[in-house]
Amino acid sequence: GVFELESIYGRDAELPTAKYPYAQLSDASEGVDDPRSRSYNRIVDASTTRARDWHSSEKLRPTNPMFRWIVNVKHNWQQQPGFGSCIYLHIWKAPGSPTSGCTAMSPASLERIVRWLDQRKQPLLVQLTREDYARYRESWNLP
Repeated sequence: GVFELESIYGRDAELPTAKYPYAQLSDASEGVDDPRSRSYNRIVDASTTRARDWHSSEKLRPTNPMFRWIVNVKHNWQQQPGFGSCIYLHIWKAPGSPTSGCTAMSPASLERIVRWLDQRKQPLLVQLTREDYARYRESWNLP
């Protein structure tokens, strides 16, 4: 698919080299995956959310090494239940370790992406099978 990117989240107070919206994670940061919630498929600060109407979420603790940075992918941004939620670019647990839908990578690779992102250029995440990549590479001007 081809997806827009919402924001970068991370443990530091600011990310001075990024040219992209950034928010600091806290111990109250959660990725809501309860499809009945108004906050479904959104990152929220549970400590300031008035209507905590979810029963399921992922805690995005800044102390978790995988969440030094998170790039929030606008996947199912219309919040349709059953179409998936809370898809991020983040640091992997280990090389080759699977995720539940996110794209995980080495800390150095994610840092390069975070530093490269520039909102003015409207970057997109393009994820394709090898066959589709070969088919669209030239017409989409892919690297």
